[in-house]
Amino acid sequence: MGKKDLKLQHKDLQIDIIDLLSELDPSKTNKFLILLIKKFKEEITSFKSHIKEELKYVIGSENLKALKDFNTHLENNRTKIKDISLLNDFADLHEQLVFAEIKLKKNDLKKEIKIIYKDDEWLILKPLSYESSKIYGAGTKWCTSSRNENTPFYRYSNDGILLYVIKLGTNEKFGVHWYLEKEKGVEMSWWDSEDRKVDSMTLKLPSKITQIVLDHFLEHKKPNSYYFKGIDKENCERIVNNDGGEYPTPYTPTIEDTVIDDSIIGDNIYRSNRIYEQPIWTIYNGDNNTTTTYDVDSLVNKTLEYTYSLQAMKKSLEDLNIPE
Repeated sequence: MGKKDLKLQHKDLQIDIIDLLSELDPSKTNKFLILLIKKFKEEITSFKSHIKEELKYVIGSENLKALKDFNTHLENNRTKIKDISLLNDFADLHEQLVFAEIKLKKNDLKKEIKIIYKDDEWLILKPLSYESSKIYGAGTKWCTSSRNENTPFYRYSNDGILLYVIKLGTNEKFGVHWYLEKEKGVEMSWWDSEDRKVDSMTLKLPSKITQIVLDHFLEHKKPNSYYFKGIDKENCERIVNNDGGEYPTPYTPTIEDTVIDDSIIGDNIYRSNRIYEQPIWTIYNGDNNTTTTYDVDSLVNKTLEYTYSLQAMKKSLEDLNIPE
């Protein structure tokens, strides 16, 4: 459908500037309207620029980046649908985007994740590439899986151990970070899918899952970046070497947090320092049912089925049987 047809279909979005300017005229006869129009025309260039930025904010930078990536896959015949009129919203677009990325990455994905634990309900993995982080972080607001900026992923990966805890077949995903100093764990933080810091003790997670996470942190002393290869290793080294300061992370305050040195940038609150209470862990004494092999077809499908169409991914994952 062309732009002309869309304009006719959405007449409610056609805004008359002169009508808007007339509302600023304090007179009853619009005698100041000519003056207002003249001033507006003098500022029309900056006005267009401002409106464009406002539209970017309304649509969302993540959605716009996803749109750009989707168009690239569409032009390279990697999407399941060819008729974009079938996209009802950005959720559909993200579904197709994940399908295309898995199709493109199917031969490399097995090298870019480390499965820590899986059963029929839970998956704990370590993302070892930016691309795998985007795929397994899909449907969340984590900065580490942002399509718009890869710096947070590399910073967190270099500063410690980053794990994704996913309840298969649901919208429950948790990012867990273990901050390291000289190969010693200093701070553990849990983040829900909305990128809010949460207390793991209030999440009602199985003690088995939290214990597996803790055990992994205690047994491993190397940050995720230690295992990076290729472009991810290069990007991480470049970002770490060029960025001497702490990367500011989006933060939503909670009553449990003690906040130091808050600053506001735009509509986002960033924290340069944090004080957290260390989580209290109960020891899990049950059997460890960790498996040594897994089927990526069913695994990825279960991981993303709450958001994405299973049929859209099935074909591209049929031949992926990856050992742990």
